[in-house]
Amino acid sequence: MLFPVILVLHLILAYLATAVRAAPPPPRTKPREEFSKCIEGRPDEKKGWHPVGNCDLKPNNVYFCNAGATLVHKQSQITVRAKGTPTTLVIGCDNKVFFLYCPAWEGGKFPFPECKTALQSVTNVQNDP
Repeated sequence: MLFPVILVLHLILAYLATAVRAAPPPPRTKPREEFSKCIEGRPDEKKGWHPVGNCDLKPNNVYFCNAGATLVHKQSQITVRAKGTPTTLVIGCDNKVFFLYCPAWEGGKFPFPECKTALQSVTNVQNDP
């Protein structure tokens, strides 16, 4: 009498294990599309640019810029958030220079495998008129 009960329990557990493995992963809470408006580079690369101010390094590799923008550097990823004005940042790492641009009130995540160590500089710039 005990054998059929064990067999039925085994079949039920096998079915549940298969159903759990076949279930799709839960959706991300925020899709990456929300960061699609920021770009690597400058919006008008034909014009020159001039520095507006340096960004101050705070704890946890967070840089605060004078225009209200923030930059967070974690291992090989950089996250930028612009406040009320469009923001272009010049980032120096591994003896290379990168431009990151975000429109007002937007943010972006950028992979930078070459920036695993500390950033050399973060400067807020504007295009020349």
